Amino acid sequence: MLVDPEWIMDMWADARQTASQETEIGFAIFPDACPWSMQQALSQAFYPD
Repeated sequence: MLVDPEWIMDMWADARQTASQETEIGFAIFPDACPWSMQQALSQAFYPD
C-alpha cells in the first residue's frame, strides 16, 4: 500500500484538503504531489524543511 502511487496520490489529496481547512490557507497553495518519497517520509531521521 505505501508504495502504490495511486494510493499515495489519493492520500496526498486528502492531506491537502485537511491542511487547507485546518489552516484556512487556499487548497492551491499546497503542492499537487507529495514532495518527499515514502522512504523519506517514513524515516525516523527525516525532518522536512
